[in-house]
Amino acid sequence: MEKREYSDDVINLREYLEVIARRKWTVVSVFFVCVVSSAILTLSMPETYQTKAIIRNGSFEYIDEQKSILNKQIVSMAEARIIIKSPGFLSPVLKKTDLKDFSRGSIKIEPVADTSFFILTVTMSDKNKIYPFTKEIINAYFAYARKQSAKYSRAFPSLVLTKEFETIEPPLRPDRPVKPNKRLNIAVSAVLGLLLGVLAAFVGGYFEKNKTC
Repeated sequence: MEKREYSDDVINLREYLEVIARRKWTVVSVFFVCVVSSAILTLSMPETYQTKAIIRNGSFEYIDEQKSILNKQIVSMAEARIIIKSPGFLSPVLKKTDLKDFSRGSIKIEPVADTSFFILTVTMSDKNKIYPFTKEIINAYFAYARKQSAKYSRAFPSLVLTKEFETIEPPLRPDRPVKPNKRLNIAVSAVLGLLLGVLAAFVGGYFEKNKTC
């Protein structure tokens, strides 16, 4: 009984392979169309570059009315996110780096848990401008932070600066785009094209078999 089941499996597999062999040009055509379409679409997509920097927010200690020593960040994470993304902040940065438009780019600020650090991520399509633009954002942010620090110093005479604003990890000049991933896109389209081609061959074989019946 087991030998007969094994024989039936071999026959079925042979039939499948014969269907694919008879309709090999269908498989090749679908595969070719998928790969070429994906390659054209991928190559026509604008390249996107990304760079990151790790920034430490400054903090200070001061004595409140109850004579308790409190620690406070000079610029909170929420404030940093709002300030850096605000048009008033970005406008002079864009001007200094000769960027007319930033509508296709993005700025992301992610706090590092249980620290005063945050990760600044800048994404844009201009490979040559992304590095100076990110550097200028950091410089402008530090200038803003120094003004806030001076304001707190006047408000709290007992203020003691405990941590300076600092670039822990500077941004790097990107050498390759993060999007689109050309190799991955074409590889996925090749696998998908092969599967669709085989499926089309079986569908064609099924209808052909029904016509002859």
